[in-house]
Amino acid sequence: MKTKIGKNGIFWLILFIFCILSCTFSKPLFLRPDATLYYSFIRSLYFDGDLFFLNEYDHLNVDPQWYFLTPTGYLGNPHSVGVSVLLYPFFVVGDVFTIISRLLGYDLLRDGYSFFYTFFVQFGSRLYFFAGILIFFPLLNKMFGKRSSIMALLLIWIFSPVGFQFMLTPTMSHLCSFFTVTFFISAWDRSRDNRNLTDWLTLGLAIGFMTMIRINNILFTVILLIEYVFDKKKRIENFKPVGIFICAVAALTTFSPQLAVWKILSGSWIWLIEGNLIRFSDNNLHLSLFSAYHGLFSWTPLLLICFIGFRRALQKDSCMTMGLFIVFIMQLILIGFLSNWWADLSFGNRFFINVLPLFILLLGASFNSISWKLLIPLIGVSCIWTSGLFVLVISRIIDLNFFYPYPDLIKLWLKIPILYNPFFHNLWSFFSYSSCLLTIFIVILISIGRILFIRYSPYLQFKLWCILGFVTCFGVLIVMFFQ
Repeated sequence: MKTKIGKNGIFWLILFIFCILSCTFSKPLFLRPDATLYYSFIRSLYFDGDLFFLNEYDHLNVDPQWYFLTPTGYLGNPHSVGVSVLLYPFFVVGDVFTIISRLLGYDLLRDGYSFFYTFFVQFGSRLYFFAGILIFFPLLNKMFGKRSSIMALLLIWIFSPVGFQFMLTPTMSHLCSFFTVTFFISAWDRSRDNRNLTDWLTLGLAIGFMTMIRINNILFTVILLIEYVFDKKKRIENFKPVGIFICAVAALTTFSPQLAVWKILSGSWIWLIEGNLIRFSDNNLHLSLFSAYHGLFSWTPLLLICFIGFRRALQKDSCMTMGLFIVFIMQLILIGFLSNWWADLSFGNRFFINVLPLFILLLGASFNSISWKLLIPLIGVSCIWTSGLFVLVISRIIDLNFFYPYPDLIKLWLKIPILYNPFFHNLWSFFSYSSCLLTIFIVILISIGRILFIRYSPYLQFKLWCILGFVTCFGVLIVMFFQ
């Protein structure tokens, strides 16, 4: 059987290789408290077989405020267990590689914190995000075409809060959250024409998983309600009581590990400790979007530009667009009432990463609604602003713990041309020399392969790309062993 690898396959292959390489050339940042608390779940479950996090908290320098005993005598952990469930297999692979390395004579500790554990946990988180991109692409491509879809996906990936999360803090929950949300949206979209019981089962599993990652993802179920209101023709056929019951049971079953964790830690089946952060007396909706302190649109203005395509997106798919927009508004209201509406250590406002499918959809529609000659300059200016802020953060000129008023933020941004040395000095501290060389080598290999392989038959092209993939993986393994 002849297999052809087209331009799309090459594009996704390059992005997949980038996901692998980003794990080898970036060093994990366990930002306190979130990243450390998520990682504590994985490590404690695997090595200790329990949910008592004292040794993990001590090793990861968790903030003292989390050293409190719950009603059942455990240390508190307010975060969801879903991230640990998704990343647990990758942690196991990391343990296998650590054991093999020790047998080969390498001095790696089998403690849950050494290189291979963090490498594969990072890789798993980034792989889930990449899978979310792959899941969402066909849906976009169907509405706006390949070029607009790829542009929208890449721009949101790089110039939204998820870009910082992807490169420097992948051990948080947001990358996995994006994956589960896109899976739910895709499962819902595929079943709209004729939803059977299997589709309801899939939707239930998706709802359970995305809620187990981040509780507020339950808001996305409002899309089903919007469909019920918008699509009157399919209402009776798609919303059968038996299907809804199967969906509810599947969602509850999938969510049950979180219920079990709450029961063990607190003695109660429901334990929303993060609910203490909600202050209904405060209303900071506008600040979460436009504040100089990690505002979503002020730090990543590309997301505001996306609304140019709102009308076009409504024309293409009013049900999906309105559903996602209402979820965004509900999430905005929720974040506005949080006492930490600025999302703590965040590049932009990371609390909105789960609603990025809306902005990807709107940006794809924007490319189809106005001239590229008008849109590209707007996007370019917004991306330059966001890139400058990234430079300031990497250069440690901006500390994400502190508030900078707009005048100070602009003054610092204007100093970027003289930050050449501190930027590259600090940037280098996040990466390893050998891995960067490997990255350059892979880029050269892909470029040469693209030029040479075009003259061969599709079947031979496939074989040659397999060889290139093998060489890439072999190179990555070599770098991993010499880290």
